Amino acid sequence: MLCPLNLYTWNKGERELKKIIAFAMLIMASFFLFTNEVQAEEQPERNIAVHDRVLSFEKGEVRLVDGKMVAPLEKFAAGIYAAVKYEHPIIIITKHEHVFTYNREAKITTWNGEPLMDSPIIEIDGQFYIQVRFFGEATGFKVDYLSDILTARLTRETYPSLSNKDFIHKWKEDHKPVVSGPTVYLTFDDGPNDFTLRNMETLQKHGVKATFFFVGKQINLYPNIVKATAKEGHTLGVHSMTHDRSKVYASSKAFIGEMNTARGLINNLTGISPTIARAPYGSKPYVTSAMRNELVAGKYKLWDWDVDSNDWKYSVDEYRKIITNVKEGVRKSRANDQHIVVLLHDRAQTAKALPEILTWLKAEGFNIEPYDPSHHVVQNFLKDNEL
Repeated sequence: MLCPLNLYTWNKGERELKKIIAFAMLIMASFFLFTNEVQAEEQPERNIAVHDRVLSFEKGEVRLVDGKMVAPLEKFAAGIYAAVKYEHPIIIITKHEHVFTYNREAKITTWNGEPLMDSPIIEIDGQFYIQVRFFGEATGFKVDYLSDILTARLTRETYPSLSNKDFIHKWKEDHKPVVSGPTVYLTFDDGPNDFTLRNMETLQKHGVKATFFFVGKQINLYPNIVKATAKEGHTLGVHSMTHDRSKVYASSKAFIGEMNTARGLINNLTGISPTIARAPYGSKPYVTSAMRNELVAGKYKLWDWDVDSNDWKYSVDEYRKIITNVKEGVRKSRANDQHIVVLLHDRAQTAKALPEILTWLKAEGFNIEPYDPSHHVVQNFLKDNEL
């Protein structure tokens, strides 16, 4: 039996030991918290490119898992034009003659009927991811990792594309930080048509990209122009199916139906699902609160404009009036706006005015950029920051 003095000494020692353990645990918790914060801050942004096209992912969606690059299954599949179908609990992915299945319950992947020992498809926080290299090579792509720009690049010898060296150079040029004046976004409505090609040719000569708001009925007439516009790296937006005021604004259901159908047409042709929309004749006063809510639910952003060129009013012989309108409008907007959206159309008179407009904008020190969903600029007559 312990005497009172020994009992006191024992209890005191036990208390001191508990204090030491608690302090050590606090230090370890702080260390791990600090380590996790540093890792989160230092996690680099990775990219995936197919030929000369960089696929669109949210920041952090392309990641490393066990040393292998993975990406959200549906987005990556869309980027290489593979089809995805769900037949619970099976996910079916098809690309040309290749068929992949993933059993969500058994967590087993098959490739053309043969089970794979290590599944290239995994689930993270309720979302399905797929290994980029495996899926690319399994479907006939050559996959290179360009460490200079943290990009996995998929190419085929049968498809013309830049060399890796030239692709890296182009990527770095495209991602140079903006150091000059305000940004102008040239937007073209009502295509695609033959004048879309003329405008793209002029834009290419000047080394700039633009934003094209396509109408569904025109998409059906000129699908190859839609593909060419996407391939050139321009941003595609939706501008309804009919551009008919009485049909588009008949109801909120009709409105979002036209936008969604046009989006689906573009997605089927290019693998790109546009997030930017423009309401025919502008959002105000046509877009109701119910239509606005449909846009938000559909993850759309809505763009109107700062500068109206009024190009639709003029004949080809009057093209200089378009140039004057753009210059005056941009000068006026420049005083209090760093992001200036210019409304143009795919028309003959606009195609004639465009070269001089581009020359003037460059001479004035403007940056000319396409809409970038990762750096959204609010631009709508409703003054709605959620759009």
